[in-house]
Amino acid sequence: MVVAGFLAFVGSWTNLWIFFGGTNQLLAGLALLLVAIFLASQRRPTAYVFIPGIFMAITTLAALAWETYVYGIYAVLNRPIGVQAAAAKLYGPWIVSASNYISAALGALLLVLGIIMTYYLISGWIKYRKEASASR
Repeated sequence: MVVAGFLAFVGSWTNLWIFFGGTNQLLAGLALLLVAIFLASQRRPTAYVFIPGIFMAITTLAALAWETYVYGIYAVLNRPIGVQAAAAKLYGPWIVSASNYISAALGALLLVLGIIMTYYLISGWIKYRKEASASR
């Protein structure tokens, strides 16, 4: 709550909103992959949930990577983004740079966790697909 409050205070609430939206869509993609694992374990067709799940996971991970990169670059350059300009005038440019570093770190954490979960779900799907094809 302290980090979220700080980001909202210095005008970086849009950073939180972007990461919230990306994480929400990533969870939807991961849920589709989890359903694909269940269907594969039941020896049912999985393409109609696996393909959209992969698409959603890849696009949202790419978006998280891009936003993390952007916030990292703006933090290093010490440049405000959008509404952060007002906070930079009031409190100094260092506070905006700090908020962008925090946003980049948060984005990197979400990106790494998303990649790990996607890897585990795809590995589980492959495992159950191999078991289903071996038992035929």
